[in-house]
Order: sequence, then C-alpha cells, then structure tokens
Amino acid sequence: MPGISAAAPQAGLAALLPGAAVAQACPSAPEEMCDLGTLRADNNGTSFAYGVNADGRIVVGRAETDDSSSHAFRWDAGTGTMQDLGTLRADNSGVSVARDVNADGSIVVGETQNDAGQFRAFIWRAGTMLDQVNTGVAAQQSAQALAATAAHYGQNTVYQLGREVALRAPGGGDGARVSTRGEAAPQTPVAVRVGGRLAHTDDIATSGGVQVTAAVGLTPALALGGFVEIMDESDSRSVVSLDGTHVAGGASLRYRAAPDGTGLTWRVAAVRGGGDFDVTRRDILPDTERGEGATSLTTTGVSAEIGYGYAVPRGVVTPFARLTGSRVERDGFAETDAIAFPLTYDPHEDEALTLTLGADARLDVTARGTLEIGAGISHDLDRDTDPVTGTSAIPGFTDFSVNGPDLENRTRGHVSAGYSHALGAGRAVSGRVSVSQSPWTDDLAVGARVGYEMRF
Repeated sequence: MPGISAAAPQAGLAALLPGAAVAQACPSAPEEMCDLGTLRADNNGTSFAYGVNADGRIVVGRAETDDSSSHAFRWDAGTGTMQDLGTLRADNSGVSVARDVNADGSIVVGETQNDAGQFRAFIWRAGTMLDQVNTGVAAQQSAQALAATAAHYGQNTVYQLGREVALRAPGGGDGARVSTRGEAAPQTPVAVRVGGRLAHTDDIATSGGVQVTAAVGLTPALALGGFVEIMDESDSRSVVSLDGTHVAGGASLRYRAAPDGTGLTWRVAAVRGGGDFDVTRRDILPDTERGEGATSLTTTGVSAEIGYGYAVPRGVVTPFARLTGSRVERDGFAETDAIAFPLTYDPHEDEALTLTLGADARLDVTARGTLEIGAGISHDLDRDTDPVTGTSAIPGFTDFSVNGPDLENRTRGHVSAGYSHALGAGRAVSGRVSVSQSPWTDDLAVGARVGYEMRF
C-alpha cells in the first residue's frame, strides 16, 4: 500500500477503516477520512500509513517525532491512539518505518536503524522490537542445537553401556586381592567403585557427576554388574543450554571362561536414564531475545559384546565386537510467553545402531598396579535423527522443521587408558581418561573419571 500523508487529502483510507468510528479522534461516519495524527506532542508534522490489518482496526506506518526524526507507529482504532514502536538503537534514536501488519494486528514488520547505523528489517510484538533476520537465524540455530543436545546424550548412553568394575583386584599378576600384609587373598565375589566423572565436547557442553558401579560374582564364570550415575551440565558451549540433573542406571551380565580373562568372554548390558531440564535459548545474535522453557529427556540403550582373551606377558589382550543401540527422547515444550516471540517445540527422537570393533588390554605393571588400555573403531549401521519441528510467531518461521547437525563421522575411533592401584584390604584407587571422535562434530569428546574401589 503506497504511503499516504495524514496531512494530505486521501480518498481511500476511510474505506479501509470501517472500525475507525469507535476512535474518539475520528468521525462517526465510516465513509469520512480519519486523521491518525503524528508522534509529536503537539500533533503537528507529517505521518504516513503503509499497512492495515484484516478488520481495519490497526494501521501501521511512520510519523514525525518531537526530535523531527521519523519512527514506526501502530495506530489502534479501539483506543484512537498512535504508539511509537521505536528503533533498534539502545537510545531509541534514529529512523524506523512500519511497512505491514498481520491479520489480527499483533505483529508489525518494517525496517529500522540499529546501533551500528545499519538499516535492518524488524519484527515487533507486544512492545518488543527485534531484528527479523537475526531472530530467524537464532531460532534455527536453537532448533539445531537441541538436536545436537539429543545426540550428545545418545553418545553418553553409549559410554554408560560400557560401565563396568572388575571383580579382580589390581596388581598381583595372578589376579588375587592384596591383603594388608601384602599376602594374596582369594578373589571375592563383590566389587564396588565410587567416584566422579567429567565429560567435555567442544561446541556442546561440559558435564560432571558422581557414579557408583558394582559387580557381584554369581558363579566363577558369571558376574552381574550395575551402576547409578547422576550428571549435571556445568558449562554449555551451545546457543541452547540445559540446566537439570540426568539420573541413569544400568545392569550387565559378564561371562569369562577363565578368572584371568583368557578365553571366551561375552557381555550384555542395558541402561535407562532421564531428567527434567530448564532450557535456555541464549540471545547471542544482536537484537534478539532470550527464551526459556522446560522439558524432559529420556535415554535408553542396550548392547551385546563378544570377545576372546589372549595371554600376554603380565596380562591379557581381548579383541571384541560390540553392537550398541541407543535412543534419546525429548518431550515437546513451549517457551514461556514472557517474551514477544516464544518458540514451541514438538517431541523429538534420536536413535543410533552402532558396531564397534576394538581391543582391551590389561597389564599388571606392579604387584599392586594394573594398567588398562582400550582402542576401537565404531561405525553407525543406522542413525535416525528426526528434524526438530515446531511453531512460532516469527514471520517466515511459523511452522519450522530444522535438521540436526550433519553427521561428520559415521566411522570414528576411540582410545582410553586407565590405572588401578591396590591399597590393601581390598581397597584400591583408579582413574581413566578417554578420547573419542564425535558423530556430529570434528571436535573430540574427552572424558575422565576417578574412583575408590572396595572388594569384599
């Protein structure tokens, strides 16, 4: 609609404003012209109308202000008042123009100056003006970051499936537990490790937590294992951060043909976890807004592994093959309406089926110390990540569907090294570090854990 000066004769504006009769400043006859005024205190100067909503009650355009600049306005026939929409400058100076309005009159679009002096497209709603392009980009990045978060928790589930504590005490080449007198004691059927873990992936997050891992010997060849872990995200590197606690637990059954680890071995494991999280969409890009909501995550995983241990000097090396399945489910949620343009997300799932070929080595380097080394290659046989979908009031992003991060490493490697040291009386301390490639980024995932072990 071309610009129409409120100070000049107009033939068609009144026909577009059938609701103008309710405004005190306008005549009662709908066929008459309505003077919308200006943004000056004395109502002098010029104004131009560029858009009107579906029922003609909201008009948008630009009008002269007291400092002789021109600001976007929104005029409401219900109140007969003209509202100054301002600019994107921090001091509200500069120029802005409203070009159009949506059907119900709640959203206004146009262009304005920002603090860099650039003219940028804006969107306005409920008293808040945002950079339209930056807001759309930020919303898209946030959706993709949520998909990356799901993949991150899926990778953590894979790690949890490998959680295990050995019944065999460290050191003492024959696998015996070391007593307080340094004498060999028979292997006992219970082992417990209490400790902490730290996990970090660039561009995703750093997480830390505590864990308890246990194993019980059912027979000389079978051991039942389990763990409980509580993790918190301590440092988000993403445009979306999750504040909450993820609690997971799992169980496993391990078979070893011989107590020293030689011969056939197999293991099956399952884990399940979940937590409630406060989600924050950060306002990283200029002239965007911070969004907040709350959601729940559920993680599940299963694995099956088979290997064969070969005796080497002072230890054993066990090549293995492992098949792992993981799933992450996020509930749908909506950001609070405390902001002008909240996002609403649909439920989301991330699934992966992965084959790993690798080898673990255990070497008794001293009478009390054992070195553990692991390495392997993993390949995704299948990875099914739903797009992140939802709705918003952002023009051009009302119904969105955003794919997660690209799969960077369908085939990826990992290495780890750990050391356990017996203290006597069935007690030991242990530590382990790991480095692995991530499926969705070229940045490496780094993990570390420490623990205090007890055997009874």
